[in-house]
Amino acid sequence: MEVGNKNTDYLKYLSSFITRLDLTGNKFTNLCCFKSFPRLTHLRLHKNPIISLKDISMLPSLDYLGVTEISMNNMDNDDKLALKNIKTLEFEDKISDIPVN
Repeated sequence: MEVGNKNTDYLKYLSSFITRLDLTGNKFTNLCCFKSFPRLTHLRLHKNPIISLKDISMLPSLDYLGVTEISMNNMDNDDKLALKNIKTLEFEDKISDIPVN
């Protein structure tokens, strides 16, 4: 399901049925508002000002996450740990900017 212009209020009534969601180009800064989507497997949040991925652990079925406005340099250890169950992570970052440690 593709939703634009941050008009997502009505999605709460469908949350237990939605498995794929494209919210590209909105104003989401974190993932806490998706905790009521237990069957969500595919989430696209490109062009959203995401600042934290910590709440991704509330999405146990999620195996794909697309985010382009977050940098690996801005992610803390909690963010990185939360990604452990994601099979596909799509983001934009220069590989040379990712710290090796």
